[in-house]
Amino acid sequence: MTEKPNKNKCEKYFDKFLSLDKNEIIPLSVSIHLLLCAKCRTAVRSMSIAEDLLQQDMNEAAGNKSTGVPRKTDKKKNSFPAAESRDPVVAAALSQIADAGLTYPIEPVTGRVSLEKWTVGGIILILCLTFFPFTALGEWGEKVLGEGFSISFYVLTGISIAVYISLFIGSNIDFFVKKIRRIKKLKRKTRTK
Repeated sequence: MTEKPNKNKCEKYFDKFLSLDKNEIIPLSVSIHLLLCAKCRTAVRSMSIAEDLLQQDMNEAAGNKSTGVPRKTDKKKNSFPAAESRDPVVAAALSQIADAGLTYPIEPVTGRVSLEKWTVGGIILILCLTFFPFTALGEWGEKVLGEGFSISFYVLTGISIAVYISLFIGSNIDFFVKKIRRIKKLKRKTRTK
């Protein structure tokens, strides 16, 4: 059920993805495209792996140049560990970026719905839709409309639960990607041992 790659469509969504800041929530339309397009999903995964490797290399290089231990960032200035490198040009450029306030946020991005709220909301939705036919309004609808009410109600129930789950996964796709990466890393470590 993967989407056939369309060059213009893929470029549009990939540009949207590339325009995001680090730790910014991926828009729903981009998440859906990444779920359906294997080519774009593979490209995003490769870019994430490359970014992780480069960041790890920068942290190791910054730690090795000074005392051999990676340095922590200065939260007051939002400076980078690499800003303390011995190269004066790189240090000056990174300090100007930090002074301008153009660094990545240290605190997590706010405004997200927590997983606990999503779970509680889903449980409430399922319970309400499950017990509605047994309420007075549900029994009245069954008497007046007959089987048409039951069939349309259960179809609507299934669609609403599917939409809720899709929104949940789409809104938290970065969480699931991180979990999958951790599982893959654990599997690789167990295979090498």
